[in-house]
Amino acid sequence: VLAQMRKTRPELVILQHAPAAGLDAFPLLAALGAAEETRAAARIVVLPDQNAEWIDLALRLGASDIVLPRMSAAEISARAAALLARTAALCALRQRLHRDLRLAHLDPLTGLRNRRALDIHLPRILAEGRLAALMMLDIDHFKAVNDRFGHPAGDRVRREIAQRLEAVAAPTDLLVRYGGEEFCLLRPDTDRPRASVLAETLRRAISAAPVPLGGGQQVHLTMSVGFALQTEDQAWLPERLIAAADTALYRSKAAGRNCVRLHAA
Repeated sequence: VLAQMRKTRPELVILQHAPAAGLDAFPLLAALGAAEETRAAARIVVLPDQNAEWIDLALRLGASDIVLPRMSAAEISARAAALLARTAALCALRQRLHRDLRLAHLDPLTGLRNRRALDIHLPRILAEGRLAALMMLDIDHFKAVNDRFGHPAGDRVRREIAQRLEAVAAPTDLLVRYGGEEFCLLRPDTDRPRASVLAETLRRAISAAPVPLGGGQQVHLTMSVGFALQTEDQAWLPERLIAAADTALYRSKAAGRNCVRLHAA
């Protein structure tokens, strides 16, 4: 019964508790509350009499309402309708909360994750002691794009750059727009050789082809990359790893841009 309910995800379940007839509702009631697929369903328990212990147990196991023999069919129907309406309202509220939480972690311009997502995932990965590479990526001479073509063109550039980076990133990577024309990529479970190859691939993805601006215009761009590693011998606090990758990015800029630099511990 529970397996079937988990497949159908019912909105309302009515359980009859009648020990004299061999019907024990309480184990199934507890299982419905424990299963993720049925936890949100309203659960009505029908009792044979007003037994205080049964009522208390049913409520403690998650019953949404209790039905007793003295209640009329109209009252039971009204209670069920009220429970369904409340369940629907709670479901809609949860969906809005999930949507708002997801949007709170997205950059509206590029559709990538934002810094809030990095603040959540980076500490967890570092605390687990996993190998990880954190890359800071910055569009070279981006201000010149805004000055020459205007800010709408600059927005198109950032969206195009985000798409190119996303095409290179793996499903397990966390790619974020860090701010302005700066991006950040976190790749867990990687070592220095693989991280170096990834950084070069990201850099080349930007310089390989001009960025179209519309109206027949286009602009050639490059990207500077700096990265730092958490290794088996080098553990980092999140803010220190970010600072290390940022320092490597400044070294890349100082070296003439359009290149990759690794933070030297």
